[in-house]
Amino acid sequence: LQFEKFEQQNKHQRKINLLKQIRAMLNEYTENIRDGKIEMLRTSFLDAISMIIRKHDFINDIIIDSDYNIQLQREDGHYIYKSMLSNGEKQIYAISMLLALAHVSGKPLPFIIDTPLARLDSDHRDNIVKNFFPNASHQVLIFSTDTEIDKLYFNKLAPYITRVYHLEWNSDDASSIATEGYFWNNTEVVND
Repeated sequence: LQFEKFEQQNKHQRKINLLKQIRAMLNEYTENIRDGKIEMLRTSFLDAISMIIRKHDFINDIIIDSDYNIQLQREDGHYIYKSMLSNGEKQIYAISMLLALAHVSGKPLPFIIDTPLARLDSDHRDNIVKNFFPNASHQVLIFSTDTEIDKLYFNKLAPYITRVYHLEWNSDDASSIATEGYFWNNTEVVND
């Protein structure tokens, strides 16, 4: 009787030990996956920002720790915190991070972006129109003003445009009216 009780306790202890080993193995597996995804995000971010930014020495590397805190490293080795960036640089950072997150997800995600060029200088605007919009996703919805996507940029984007709508505020109804076409009436793009 004493032996059977000892044997039961021993089986119970072996199960507990086995569960502890499984938990440790799953924790290690989760950390490895997380570390791999963080590295993918890091490289995707660097690819995205180098496609957009004109200051090629602006960000040399990005460090993402296990709590997902981010530090930007300059080419000289000094760190830049997001709070130190200008509004335009913050916008480039955000666009690059969104593109990197979409890439790492491995899923075709639509991009919806409102006034994407508002805080940017002409070089960054050119880079975003040339490199980002055509390559960001299978579907990109851009809400812009007529001064952001002007005729020049509109013509550069025309091969990638499927539909164009103009949203006009109607103060009588306190609503917006959507009409097909862009700000100028004689241009309408519908590529099916």
